[in-house]
Amino acid sequence: MKKRLSAASIIPRLKDEEYTPGISLLLNDEEMQVRKTAAASLDPDIVPVHLDTLIEVMRRPGMESSVIKAVSATGMDITQQLEAVYNDQDNCDGKTKARIIRIYKNQAKESNKYLLRAKLDEEDKTLRAELLYALQSFGYKAQHYDTGMLLGLLESERKYCFKIFSAIHVLDSQTDGILVDAMNREVEKSVERIFIILSFINPHEEIIVVLNNLNTGSAEKRAFALELADTLMSKKQKSFVFPIIEDNSNEMKIRLLAKHYSNLRPPGRDEILDDIGKDRWNNSWLENCAGYLKDDESARKLVETVRILRKAQLFSEIPDEKLAGLAPLAREYNYPAGKRIITKGEKGTSMYIVANGRVKVHDGDTVLAEIREGSFFGELAALSPEPRSASVTGITPTRLLNIEQKTLINFVKSNLDAGRAIISVLCQRIRNTMKNKESLMPDCRMENTENISVFVRNDKSELLRKFLSLKSSPVFHYLPDTILTEAAYRAKRLSVGSGHALYKKGEIGSNLWLVTEGEFIVESNSKLLSTAGKNLILGELSA
Repeated sequence: MKKRLSAASIIPRLKDEEYTPGISLLLNDEEMQVRKTAAASLDPDIVPVHLDTLIEVMRRPGMESSVIKAVSATGMDITQQLEAVYNDQDNCDGKTKARIIRIYKNQAKESNKYLLRAKLDEEDKTLRAELLYALQSFGYKAQHYDTGMLLGLLESERKYCFKIFSAIHVLDSQTDGILVDAMNREVEKSVERIFIILSFINPHEEIIVVLNNLNTGSAEKRAFALELADTLMSKKQKSFVFPIIEDNSNEMKIRLLAKHYSNLRPPGRDEILDDIGKDRWNNSWLENCAGYLKDDESARKLVETVRILRKAQLFSEIPDEKLAGLAPLAREYNYPAGKRIITKGEKGTSMYIVANGRVKVHDGDTVLAEIREGSFFGELAALSPEPRSASVTGITPTRLLNIEQKTLINFVKSNLDAGRAIISVLCQRIRNTMKNKESLMPDCRMENTENISVFVRNDKSELLRKFLSLKSSPVFHYLPDTILTEAAYRAKRLSVGSGHALYKKGEIGSNLWLVTEGEFIVESNSKLLSTAGKNLILGELSA
Protein backbone atom coordinates (compact mmCIF):
# COMPACT_ATOMS: atom_id res chain seq x y z
CA MET A 1 0.00 0.00 0.00
CA LYS A 2 2.89 2.42 0.73
CA LYS A 3 4.02 2.22 -2.90
CA ARG A 4 0.48 2.89 -4.15
CA LEU A 5 0.15 5.84 -1.79
CA SER A 6 3.42 7.24 -3.08
CA ALA A 7 2.26 6.76 -6.67
CA ALA A 8 -1.10 8.39 -5.84
CA SER A 9 0.68 11.52 -4.63
CA ILE A 10 2.84 11.85 -7.78
CA ILE A 11 1.26 10.33 -10.91
CA PRO A 12 -2.02 12.37 -10.86
CA ARG A 13 0.09 15.53 -11.15
CA LEU A 14 1.43 14.38 -14.53
CA LYS A 15 -0.42 15.67 -17.58
CA ASP A 16 0.83 13.27 -20.26
CA GLU A 17 -1.92 11.08 -21.74
CA GLU A 18 0.14 7.94 -21.15
CA TYR A 19 -0.53 8.27 -17.41
CA THR A 20 -4.34 8.44 -17.81
CA PRO A 21 -4.96 4.67 -17.30
CA GLY A 22 -2.71 4.63 -14.23
CA ILE A 23 -4.52 7.60 -12.70
CA SER A 24 -7.87 5.85 -13.25
CA LEU A 25 -6.56 2.77 -11.45
CA LEU A 26 -5.39 4.86 -8.49
CA LEU A 27 -8.74 6.65 -8.28
CA ASN A 28 -10.44 3.23 -8.12
CA ASP A 29 -7.94 1.65 -5.70
CA GLU A 30 -9.35 -0.72 -3.08
CA GLU A 31 -7.86 1.41 -0.27
CA MET A 32 -9.74 4.62 0.53
CA GLN A 33 -6.55 6.48 1.48
CA VAL A 34 -5.05 5.78 -1.94
CA ARG A 35 -8.24 6.97 -3.67
CA LYS A 36 -8.33 10.14 -1.58
CA THR A 37 -4.65 10.90 -2.19
CA ALA A 38 -5.06 10.41 -5.94
CA ALA A 39 -8.09 12.74 -6.04
CA ALA A 40 -6.30 15.37 -3.92
CA SER A 41 -3.20 15.21 -6.16
CA LEU A 42 -5.03 15.60 -9.47
CA ASP A 43 -3.75 18.50 -11.54
CA PRO A 44 -6.73 20.83 -12.20
CA ASP A 45 -5.93 20.82 -15.93
CA ILE A 46 -6.63 17.09 -16.26
CA VAL A 47 -9.69 16.88 -13.96
CA PRO A 48 -12.06 17.18 -16.98
CA VAL A 49 -10.41 14.10 -18.52
CA HIS A 50 -11.20 12.08 -15.39
CA LEU A 51 -14.58 13.62 -14.60
CA ASP A 52 -16.60 10.46 -15.37
CA THR A 53 -14.25 8.41 -13.19
CA LEU A 54 -14.49 10.95 -10.36
CA ILE A 55 -18.29 10.93 -10.48
CA GLU A 56 -18.27 7.13 -10.31
CA VAL A 57 -15.69 7.11 -7.49
CA MET A 58 -17.87 9.53 -5.55
CA ARG A 59 -20.37 6.68 -5.04
CA ARG A 60 -17.84 4.99 -2.74
CA PRO A 61 -17.87 5.72 1.03
CA GLY A 62 -15.88 8.73 2.20
CA MET A 63 -15.00 10.00 -1.28
CA GLU A 64 -17.53 12.78 -1.88
CA SER A 65 -15.49 15.55 -0.22
CA SER A 66 -12.28 14.56 -2.03
CA VAL A 67 -14.05 14.55 -5.40
CA ILE A 68 -15.73 17.90 -4.76
CA LYS A 69 -12.41 19.49 -3.74
CA ALA A 70 -10.73 18.18 -6.89
CA VAL A 71 -13.50 19.50 -9.12
CA SER A 72 -13.84 22.81 -7.23
CA ALA A 73 -10.18 23.59 -7.91
CA THR A 74 -11.07 23.80 -11.61
CA GLY A 75 -14.09 26.05 -11.14
CA MET A 76 -16.27 23.44 -12.87
CA ASP A 77 -19.95 23.05 -12.00
CA ILE A 78 -20.84 19.34 -11.91
CA THR A 79 -24.46 19.81 -10.85
CA GLN A 80 -25.70 18.39 -14.15
CA GLN A 81 -23.60 15.23 -13.71
CA LEU A 82 -24.73 14.82 -10.10
CA GLU A 83 -28.37 15.18 -11.10
CA ALA A 84 -27.90 12.55 -13.81
CA VAL A 85 -26.46 10.12 -11.24
CA TYR A 86 -29.24 10.85 -8.72
CA ASN A 87 -32.00 10.31 -11.29
CA ASP A 88 -30.53 7.05 -12.61
CA GLN A 89 -33.10 4.83 -10.90
CA ASP A 90 -31.50 1.59 -12.09
CA ASN A 91 -27.98 2.27 -10.81
CA CYS A 92 -28.19 4.90 -8.06
CA ASP A 93 -28.75 3.35 -4.62
CA GLY A 94 -29.84 5.11 -1.44
CA LYS A 95 -26.30 5.59 -0.12
CA THR A 96 -25.19 7.34 -3.31
CA LYS A 97 -28.28 9.56 -3.24
CA ALA A 98 -27.52 10.46 0.39
CA ARG A 99 -23.96 11.44 -0.60
CA ILE A 100 -25.24 13.71 -3.36
CA ILE A 101 -27.67 15.34 -0.92
CA ARG A 102 -24.79 15.98 1.48
CA ILE A 103 -22.72 17.47 -1.35
CA TYR A 104 -25.52 19.92 -2.17
CA LYS A 105 -25.83 20.73 1.52
CA ASN A 106 -22.10 21.31 2.06
CA GLN A 107 -21.69 23.45 -1.05
CA ALA A 108 -24.17 25.93 0.46
CA LYS A 109 -25.12 27.31 -2.97
CA GLU A 110 -28.50 29.02 -3.10
CA SER A 111 -29.44 27.10 -6.25
CA ASN A 112 -28.92 23.81 -4.38
CA LYS A 113 -31.82 24.68 -2.10
CA TYR A 114 -34.22 24.33 -5.04
CA LEU A 115 -32.62 21.07 -6.17
CA LEU A 116 -33.14 19.65 -2.67
CA ARG A 117 -36.71 20.92 -2.42
CA ALA A 118 -37.58 19.23 -5.73
CA LYS A 119 -36.58 15.85 -4.26
CA LEU A 120 -38.83 15.94 -1.18
CA ASP A 121 -41.21 13.41 -2.75
CA GLU A 122 -38.65 10.65 -2.01
CA GLU A 123 -40.46 7.55 -0.74
CA ASP A 124 -37.36 6.42 1.17
CA LYS A 125 -37.88 7.93 4.64
CA THR A 126 -34.13 8.01 5.41
CA LEU A 127 -33.45 10.01 2.26
CA ARG A 128 -36.38 12.29 3.02
CA ALA A 129 -34.82 13.00 6.42
CA GLU A 130 -31.47 13.81 4.74
CA LEU A 131 -33.28 16.24 2.43
CA LEU A 132 -35.13 17.90 5.31
CA TYR A 133 -31.95 18.33 7.37
CA ALA A 134 -30.18 19.78 4.33
CA LEU A 135 -32.98 22.28 3.70
CA GLN A 136 -32.98 23.15 7.39
CA SER A 137 -29.26 24.01 7.16
CA PHE A 138 -30.10 26.46 4.34
CA GLY A 139 -32.62 28.21 6.61
CA TYR A 140 -35.35 27.23 4.15
CA LYS A 141 -38.73 28.90 4.69
CA ALA A 142 -41.81 27.86 2.73
CA GLN A 143 -43.28 30.17 0.11
CA HIS A 144 -47.03 30.28 -0.42
CA TYR A 145 -46.72 27.86 -3.34
CA ASP A 146 -44.85 25.34 -1.13
CA THR A 147 -47.62 24.95 1.43
CA GLY A 148 -49.62 22.33 -0.47
CA MET A 149 -46.53 20.20 -1.05
CA LEU A 150 -45.48 20.38 2.61
CA LEU A 151 -49.00 19.52 3.81
CA GLY A 152 -48.82 16.52 1.49
CA LEU A 153 -45.61 15.43 3.24
CA LEU A 154 -47.31 15.81 6.62
CA GLU A 155 -50.18 13.64 5.37
CA SER A 156 -47.67 11.03 4.22
CA GLU A 157 -46.03 10.96 7.67
CA ARG A 158 -49.40 10.77 9.46
CA LYS A 159 -50.46 7.83 7.31
CA TYR A 160 -47.11 6.12 7.94
CA CYS A 161 -47.58 6.47 11.71
CA PHE A 162 -51.14 5.11 11.47
CA LYS A 163 -49.75 2.13 9.55
CA ILE A 164 -47.18 1.56 12.32
CA PHE A 165 -49.67 1.91 15.19
CA SER A 166 -52.00 -0.56 13.43
CA ALA A 167 -49.15 -3.05 13.00
CA ILE A 168 -48.00 -2.71 16.63
CA HIS A 169 -51.59 -3.42 17.75
CA VAL A 170 -51.47 -6.79 15.96
CA LEU A 171 -47.92 -7.80 16.90
CA ASP A 172 -47.01 -9.44 20.22
CA SER A 173 -44.67 -7.26 22.31
CA GLN A 174 -42.88 -10.37 23.61
CA THR A 175 -42.43 -12.72 20.66
CA ASP A 176 -42.29 -9.88 18.12
CA GLY A 177 -40.39 -7.50 20.39
CA ILE A 178 -37.52 -6.81 18.00
CA LEU A 179 -39.95 -5.60 15.31
CA VAL A 180 -42.13 -3.65 17.76
CA ASP A 181 -39.05 -1.80 19.04
CA ALA A 182 -38.00 -1.01 15.48
CA MET A 183 -41.48 0.33 14.68
CA ASN A 184 -41.55 2.54 17.77
CA ARG A 185 -38.23 3.95 16.65
CA GLU A 186 -39.79 4.66 13.25
CA VAL A 187 -42.50 6.72 14.96
CA GLU A 188 -39.82 8.77 16.74
CA LYS A 189 -38.08 9.47 13.43
CA SER A 190 -41.37 10.33 11.74
CA VAL A 191 -42.19 12.84 14.50
CA GLU A 192 -38.80 14.48 13.98
CA ARG A 193 -39.45 14.76 10.23
CA ILE A 194 -42.91 16.21 10.92
CA PHE A 195 -41.47 18.95 13.11
CA ILE A 196 -38.77 19.87 10.61
CA ILE A 197 -41.51 20.23 7.97
CA LEU A 198 -43.54 22.35 10.40
CA SER A 199 -40.49 24.53 11.06
CA PHE A 200 -40.51 25.50 7.37
CA ILE A 201 -44.07 26.84 7.74
CA ASN A 202 -43.98 28.22 11.30
CA PRO A 203 -41.34 30.12 13.35
CA HIS A 204 -38.36 27.77 13.22
CA GLU A 205 -36.92 28.35 16.70
CA GLU A 206 -40.21 27.85 18.51
CA ILE A 207 -41.01 24.64 16.62
CA ILE A 208 -37.57 23.21 17.48
CA VAL A 209 -38.15 24.16 21.13
CA VAL A 210 -41.35 22.08 20.99
CA LEU A 211 -39.49 19.09 19.52
CA ASN A 212 -36.63 19.31 22.03
CA ASN A 213 -39.04 19.41 24.95
CA LEU A 214 -41.07 16.50 23.58
CA ASN A 215 -37.91 14.39 23.45
CA THR A 216 -37.19 14.73 27.17
CA GLY A 217 -38.43 12.30 29.78
CA SER A 218 -39.96 15.14 31.78
CA ALA A 219 -43.76 15.22 31.96
CA GLU A 220 -43.58 18.94 32.74
CA LYS A 221 -41.52 19.68 29.61
CA ARG A 222 -43.79 17.55 27.44
CA ALA A 223 -46.82 19.45 28.75
CA PHE A 224 -45.04 22.73 27.96
CA ALA A 225 -44.26 21.44 24.44
CA LEU A 226 -47.88 20.50 23.75
CA GLU A 227 -49.12 23.86 25.03
CA LEU A 228 -46.63 25.76 22.86
CA ALA A 229 -47.48 23.61 19.82
CA ASP A 230 -51.18 24.31 20.37
CA THR A 231 -50.42 28.04 20.25
CA LEU A 232 -48.12 27.93 17.22
CA MET A 233 -49.93 25.61 14.83
CA SER A 234 -53.04 25.99 12.74
CA LYS A 235 -55.96 23.62 13.27
CA LYS A 236 -55.04 21.70 10.11
CA GLN A 237 -51.40 21.35 11.16
CA LYS A 238 -52.44 20.08 14.59
CA SER A 239 -54.58 17.39 12.95
CA PHE A 240 -51.40 15.92 11.46
CA VAL A 241 -49.30 15.88 14.61
CA PHE A 242 -51.37 15.88 17.83
CA PRO A 243 -52.89 12.38 17.43
CA ILE A 244 -49.32 11.08 17.16
CA ILE A 245 -47.55 13.00 19.95
CA GLU A 246 -50.22 13.22 22.67
CA ASP A 247 -49.76 10.85 25.62
CA ASN A 248 -52.41 8.33 24.60
CA SER A 249 -52.38 4.55 24.38
CA ASN A 250 -51.62 2.90 21.06
CA GLU A 251 -55.29 1.93 20.72
CA MET A 252 -56.45 5.52 21.28
CA LYS A 253 -53.98 6.80 18.68
CA ILE A 254 -55.42 4.33 16.18
CA ARG A 255 -58.97 5.52 16.92
CA LEU A 256 -58.00 9.19 16.56
CA LEU A 257 -56.28 8.55 13.23
CA ALA A 258 -58.75 6.01 11.84
CA LYS A 259 -61.26 8.69 10.84
CA HIS A 260 -58.78 9.81 8.18
CA TYR A 261 -58.24 6.27 6.89
CA SER A 262 -61.57 4.48 7.21
CA ASN A 263 -60.89 2.62 3.96
CA LEU A 264 -57.81 0.86 5.39
CA ARG A 265 -58.59 -2.50 7.00
CA PRO A 266 -56.48 -3.79 9.94
CA PRO A 267 -53.73 -6.18 8.74
CA GLY A 268 -52.96 -9.62 10.17
CA ARG A 269 -49.56 -10.60 11.60
CA ASP A 270 -48.49 -12.71 8.61
CA GLU A 271 -49.66 -9.99 6.25
CA ILE A 272 -47.52 -7.44 8.10
CA LEU A 273 -44.42 -9.63 7.95
CA ASP A 274 -44.96 -10.38 4.25
CA ASP A 275 -45.59 -6.73 3.44
CA ILE A 276 -42.39 -5.61 5.16
CA GLY A 277 -40.47 -8.53 3.67
CA LYS A 278 -41.38 -7.39 0.16
CA ASP A 279 -39.68 -4.05 0.99
CA ARG A 280 -42.93 -2.12 0.60
CA TRP A 281 -41.94 -0.08 3.66
CA ASN A 282 -38.63 1.08 2.12
CA ASN A 283 -36.82 0.23 5.35
CA SER A 284 -34.04 -2.37 5.41
CA TRP A 285 -33.92 -2.68 9.22
CA LEU A 286 -37.66 -3.37 9.46
CA GLU A 287 -37.22 -5.86 6.63
CA ASN A 288 -34.48 -7.70 8.54
CA CYS A 289 -36.55 -7.71 11.75
CA ALA A 290 -39.48 -9.23 9.84
CA GLY A 291 -37.10 -11.74 8.23
CA TYR A 292 -35.79 -12.68 11.67
CA LEU A 293 -39.32 -13.46 12.85
CA LYS A 294 -39.83 -15.59 9.72
CA ASP A 295 -36.57 -17.53 10.42
CA ASP A 296 -34.68 -16.12 7.44
CA GLU A 297 -31.04 -17.17 7.98
CA SER A 298 -29.30 -14.00 6.78
CA ALA A 299 -31.73 -11.77 8.71
CA ARG A 300 -31.31 -13.92 11.82
CA LYS A 301 -27.52 -13.55 11.73
CA LEU A 302 -27.70 -9.79 11.24
CA VAL A 303 -30.25 -9.22 14.02
CA GLU A 304 -28.32 -11.42 16.47
CA THR A 305 -25.10 -9.53 15.71
CA VAL A 306 -26.90 -6.23 16.31
CA ARG A 307 -28.13 -7.57 19.65
CA ILE A 308 -24.57 -8.50 20.65
CA LEU A 309 -23.30 -5.05 19.67
CA ARG A 310 -26.13 -3.36 21.59
CA LYS A 311 -25.22 -5.26 24.79
CA ALA A 312 -21.79 -3.65 24.78
CA GLN A 313 -21.79 -0.30 26.60
CA LEU A 314 -19.78 1.16 23.72
CA PHE A 315 -22.75 0.77 21.36
CA SER A 316 -25.70 0.75 23.78
CA GLU A 317 -26.86 4.30 22.89
CA ILE A 318 -26.73 3.77 19.13
CA PRO A 319 -30.03 2.93 17.35
CA ASP A 320 -30.37 -0.61 16.03
CA GLU A 321 -30.84 0.52 12.43
CA LYS A 322 -27.40 2.18 12.54
CA LEU A 323 -25.78 -0.82 14.22
CA ALA A 324 -27.20 -2.87 11.35
CA GLY A 325 -24.74 -1.05 9.11
CA LEU A 326 -21.82 -2.09 11.33
CA ALA A 327 -22.94 -5.66 12.06
CA PRO A 328 -22.00 -7.25 8.68
CA LEU A 329 -18.47 -5.83 9.03
CA ALA A 330 -17.85 -7.39 12.46
CA ARG A 331 -15.99 -10.70 12.23
CA GLU A 332 -16.83 -13.58 14.54
CA TYR A 333 -14.14 -15.73 16.21
CA ASN A 334 -14.42 -18.73 18.53
CA TYR A 335 -11.67 -19.57 21.03
CA PRO A 336 -11.36 -22.60 23.33
CA ALA A 337 -10.63 -22.12 27.03
CA GLY A 338 -6.98 -21.26 27.65
CA LYS A 339 -6.39 -19.89 24.14
CA ARG A 340 -4.37 -16.65 23.96
CA ILE A 341 -6.36 -13.97 22.11
CA ILE A 342 -4.09 -10.94 22.52
CA THR A 343 -0.41 -10.88 23.45
CA LYS A 344 1.14 -7.96 25.31
CA GLY A 345 3.46 -5.87 23.12
CA GLU A 346 1.90 -6.88 19.80
CA LYS A 347 0.61 -4.00 17.68
CA GLY A 348 -3.16 -3.88 17.88
CA THR A 349 -5.51 -2.48 15.25
CA SER A 350 -8.87 -3.81 16.41
CA MET A 351 -11.23 -4.23 19.33
CA TYR A 352 -13.23 -7.22 20.59
CA ILE A 353 -16.70 -7.69 22.08
CA VAL A 354 -17.43 -10.78 24.17
CA ALA A 355 -20.55 -12.41 22.72
CA ASN A 356 -20.36 -15.51 24.95
CA GLY A 357 -17.91 -16.72 27.56
CA ARG A 358 -15.28 -15.08 29.77
CA VAL A 359 -11.71 -13.89 29.22
CA LYS A 360 -9.00 -12.57 31.53
CA VAL A 361 -6.74 -9.57 31.01
CA HIS A 362 -3.32 -10.31 32.46
CA ASP A 363 0.32 -9.27 32.58
CA GLY A 364 2.19 -12.51 32.89
CA ASP A 365 0.65 -14.37 35.82
CA THR A 366 -0.95 -11.26 37.27
CA VAL A 367 -4.67 -11.09 36.42
CA LEU A 368 -5.72 -7.46 35.89
CA ALA A 369 -9.38 -7.97 35.04
CA GLU A 370 -12.01 -10.50 34.01
CA ILE A 371 -14.25 -9.62 31.06
CA ARG A 372 -17.65 -11.21 30.63
CA GLU A 373 -20.41 -11.36 28.04
CA GLY A 374 -21.40 -7.93 26.75
CA SER A 375 -18.11 -6.27 27.65
CA PHE A 376 -15.31 -5.24 25.29
CA PHE A 377 -11.53 -4.86 25.19
CA GLY A 378 -8.83 -3.50 22.89
CA GLU A 379 -10.90 -0.39 22.17
CA LEU A 380 -8.03 2.11 22.19
CA ALA A 381 -6.22 0.20 19.46
CA ALA A 382 -9.36 0.51 17.35
CA LEU A 383 -8.98 4.29 17.48
CA SER A 384 -5.20 4.51 17.25
CA PRO A 385 -2.99 1.45 16.50
CA GLU A 386 -0.60 0.83 19.36
CA PRO A 387 1.17 -2.04 21.14
CA ARG A 388 -1.18 -4.04 23.35
CA SER A 389 -0.71 -3.08 27.00
CA ALA A 390 -1.68 -6.52 28.33
CA SER A 391 -2.47 -10.05 27.21
CA VAL A 392 -5.97 -11.54 26.98
CA THR A 393 -6.72 -15.26 27.33
CA GLY A 394 -9.98 -17.20 27.31
CA ILE A 395 -11.17 -18.56 30.67
CA THR A 396 -14.05 -20.50 29.10
CA PRO A 397 -14.88 -21.31 25.47
CA THR A 398 -15.45 -17.85 24.07
CA ARG A 399 -17.20 -16.29 21.08
CA LEU A 400 -15.95 -12.83 20.12
CA LEU A 401 -16.84 -10.13 17.62
CA ASN A 402 -13.82 -8.34 16.15
CA ILE A 403 -14.02 -4.81 14.72
CA GLU A 404 -11.03 -3.42 12.83
CA GLN A 405 -9.86 0.17 13.20
CA LYS A 406 -10.75 1.07 9.61
CA THR A 407 -14.26 -0.33 10.05
CA LEU A 408 -14.88 1.59 13.28
CA ILE A 409 -13.45 4.87 11.96
CA ASN A 410 -15.55 4.67 8.77
CA PHE A 411 -18.64 3.92 10.87
CA VAL A 412 -17.95 6.96 13.07
CA LYS A 413 -17.42 9.21 10.03
CA SER A 414 -20.67 8.17 8.41
CA ASN A 415 -22.70 8.20 11.67
CA LEU A 416 -21.68 11.27 13.64
CA ASP A 417 -24.24 10.80 16.42
CA ALA A 418 -23.04 7.22 16.83
CA GLY A 419 -19.47 8.49 16.88
CA ARG A 420 -20.27 10.92 19.68
CA ALA A 421 -21.83 8.13 21.73
CA ILE A 422 -18.79 5.89 21.20
CA ILE A 423 -16.30 8.60 22.12
CA SER A 424 -18.36 9.51 25.20
CA VAL A 425 -18.20 5.92 26.47
CA LEU A 426 -14.49 5.64 25.71
CA CYS A 427 -13.71 8.90 27.50
CA GLN A 428 -15.70 7.80 30.54
CA ARG A 429 -13.88 4.47 30.53
CA ILE A 430 -10.51 6.25 30.37
CA ARG A 431 -11.54 8.57 33.21
CA ASN A 432 -12.59 5.61 35.35
CA THR A 433 -9.29 3.87 34.65
CA MET A 434 -7.32 6.96 35.57
CA LYS A 435 -9.43 7.47 38.69
CA ASN A 436 -8.79 3.90 39.78
CA LYS A 437 -5.08 4.52 39.36
CA GLU A 438 -5.46 7.82 41.28
CA SER A 439 -3.49 9.70 38.66
CA LEU A 440 -4.17 12.37 36.05
CA MET A 441 -3.38 11.97 32.38
CA PRO A 442 0.02 13.65 31.68
CA ASP A 443 -1.27 16.25 29.23
CA CYS A 444 -4.33 17.40 31.17
CA ARG A 445 -4.85 20.40 33.41
CA MET A 446 -7.87 21.86 35.23
CA GLU A 447 -8.62 25.57 35.38
CA ASN A 448 -11.30 26.62 37.88
CA THR A 449 -13.53 29.67 38.17
CA GLU A 450 -16.37 30.16 40.63
CA ASN A 451 -19.12 28.44 38.64
CA ILE A 452 -17.45 27.06 35.53
CA SER A 453 -14.83 24.35 35.10
CA VAL A 454 -12.69 24.45 31.97
CA PHE A 455 -11.09 21.11 31.11
CA VAL A 456 -8.26 21.31 28.60
CA ARG A 457 -7.04 17.99 27.25
CA ASN A 458 -5.07 17.12 24.16
CA ASP A 459 -5.23 13.31 24.07
CA LYS A 460 -6.57 11.66 20.92
CA SER A 461 -9.93 10.59 22.32
CA GLU A 462 -10.74 14.11 23.55
CA LEU A 463 -9.68 15.69 20.26
CA LEU A 464 -11.88 13.24 18.36
CA ARG A 465 -14.76 13.95 20.72
CA LYS A 466 -14.50 17.71 20.13
CA PHE A 467 -14.09 17.15 16.37
CA LEU A 468 -17.31 15.10 16.27
CA SER A 469 -19.16 17.76 18.28
CA LEU A 470 -18.16 20.42 15.76
CA LYS A 471 -18.96 18.16 12.80
CA SER A 472 -22.44 17.47 14.23
CA SER A 473 -23.32 21.16 14.36
CA PRO A 474 -25.14 22.58 11.31
CA VAL A 475 -22.99 25.71 11.69
CA PHE A 476 -19.65 23.92 11.29
CA HIS A 477 -20.62 20.78 9.36
CA TYR A 478 -19.67 22.16 5.94
CA LEU A 479 -16.12 23.15 6.97
CA PRO A 480 -13.19 20.99 5.76
CA ASP A 481 -11.96 18.35 8.21
CA THR A 482 -8.54 20.04 8.41
CA ILE A 483 -10.13 23.25 9.75
CA LEU A 484 -12.38 21.34 12.15
CA THR A 485 -9.38 19.40 13.47
CA GLU A 486 -7.54 22.66 14.19
CA ALA A 487 -10.68 24.09 15.81
CA ALA A 488 -11.04 20.96 17.96
CA TYR A 489 -7.44 21.32 19.12
CA ARG A 490 -7.99 24.95 20.14
CA ALA A 491 -11.47 24.50 21.65
CA LYS A 492 -11.90 24.20 25.39
CA ARG A 493 -14.61 22.06 26.96
CA LEU A 494 -16.56 23.78 29.74
CA SER A 495 -18.90 22.43 32.38
CA VAL A 496 -21.52 24.90 33.62
CA GLY A 497 -23.47 24.16 36.78
CA SER A 498 -27.26 24.12 36.69
CA GLY A 499 -28.64 27.58 37.41
CA HIS A 500 -25.37 29.39 36.68
CA ALA A 501 -25.05 31.96 33.91
CA LEU A 502 -22.74 31.25 30.99
CA TYR A 503 -22.71 34.98 30.29
CA LYS A 504 -24.90 37.94 31.19
CA LYS A 505 -26.61 40.65 29.18
CA GLY A 506 -24.38 43.72 28.82
CA GLU A 507 -21.09 41.87 29.27
CA ILE A 508 -18.48 42.25 26.52
CA GLY A 509 -18.18 38.84 24.88
CA SER A 510 -15.65 37.39 22.48
CA ASN A 511 -16.50 33.67 22.48
CA LEU A 512 -18.80 31.34 20.61
CA TRP A 513 -20.23 28.41 22.55
CA LEU A 514 -21.41 25.06 21.14
CA VAL A 515 -23.74 23.08 23.40
CA THR A 516 -22.71 19.40 23.52
CA GLU A 517 -24.79 18.30 26.53
CA GLY A 518 -27.69 19.76 28.49
CA GLU A 519 -29.75 22.83 27.74
CA PHE A 520 -29.52 26.61 28.27
CA ILE A 521 -32.30 29.17 28.46
CA VAL A 522 -31.84 32.53 26.74
CA GLU A 523 -33.65 35.34 28.52
CA SER A 524 -33.78 39.13 28.63
CA ASN A 525 -35.17 41.02 31.63
CA SER A 526 -36.57 37.73 32.99
CA LYS A 527 -38.42 37.08 29.71
CA LEU A 528 -37.73 33.71 28.07
CA LEU A 529 -36.55 34.21 24.49
CA SER A 530 -35.55 30.68 23.54
CA THR A 531 -33.70 27.58 24.65
CA ALA A 532 -30.45 26.17 23.28
CA GLY A 533 -29.87 22.43 23.41
CA LYS A 534 -27.44 19.95 21.93
CA ASN A 535 -25.59 21.04 18.74
CA LEU A 536 -26.90 24.62 18.94
CA ILE A 537 -24.63 27.65 19.37
CA LEU A 538 -24.60 30.66 21.69
CA GLY A 539 -22.70 33.96 21.53
CA GLU A 540 -22.10 33.76 17.77
CA LEU A 541 -22.42 37.52 17.29
CA SER A 542 -19.75 38.23 19.91
CA ALA A 543 -17.37 35.81 18.21
